[in-house]
Amino acid sequence: MKIVNCGYNYRHHKYFKINRPQGSGDCILLIVRSPAHFVFGGHTFYTEGNAVVLLREGTPQLYGAQGAEYVNDWVHFEAGAEEIAALESRGLTFDKILDLYDVLPLSDLIQNMFRELYSDNLNAADSAHLYFELLLNKISDMCENMQRNANSAMLEKLTRLRTDIYSEPQREWSIGAIARELAMSESYLQHQYKDFFGRSIKSDVTASRIEYSKYLLFSTEYTVCAIAALCGYQNDVHFMRTFKSVVGVTPTAYRRHTVHNVQKVDRTKNPFCL
Repeated sequence: MKIVNCGYNYRHHKYFKINRPQGSGDCILLIVRSPAHFVFGGHTFYTEGNAVVLLREGTPQLYGAQGAEYVNDWVHFEAGAEEIAALESRGLTFDKILDLYDVLPLSDLIQNMFRELYSDNLNAADSAHLYFELLLNKISDMCENMQRNANSAMLEKLTRLRTDIYSEPQREWSIGAIARELAMSESYLQHQYKDFFGRSIKSDVTASRIEYSKYLLFSTEYTVCAIAALCGYQNDVHFMRTFKSVVGVTPTAYRRHTVHNVQKVDRTKNPFCL
């Protein structure tokens, strides 16, 4: 990669806007320090600041201030296809807003790079390039940390959901209602849940209800119809059909078998028997 030029702490009025339909002829790295908007593929995206934006050579550039003074640092650089692919493999996605938590350390690096690049030092170009490599490393680390934190928060939410499913099998577990409560789309919720736990929400709801029904069949004298209702089923026919498909026998046959084989029941595998 080759640095073309760079700028530090550039400030513009709240109506500032860049419009380059053909791009700028090289790649750009922007450190966005104020509210801004960017247009990618005909769609407008917003950031409150503390963001990084990498623009490919040839990407139409349409961005600017968002109701306040616009402040950014920037680096114009040249990069080949393999170099861009290497950057993206490190989480440095082009033509997308990368929201971070604090870009001031990145701005400090650009300030040092700026001073070095325009100094009369013998190794100015090499030193500026080293600052640029350090800058890219820092951005990559920050993106990774943001992703890790996001994954941790997501895992905490979904673990809590899964615990609730197994502790309250009788609830009406609607995917739509869960998605609204967690502020996610239904497809994203289901994808993330299966990605973390290796099974769908629906299969966990079914497993929870079947385990609870097995406990009730073994430990109580409730009728099969009553147990179906206690486990969240709207009718006993649906319950009996589901039970047999999962367990292999009808609820009545399961009750008859467990009553006569009390010592063979493995309570450790049923959370409701503990």
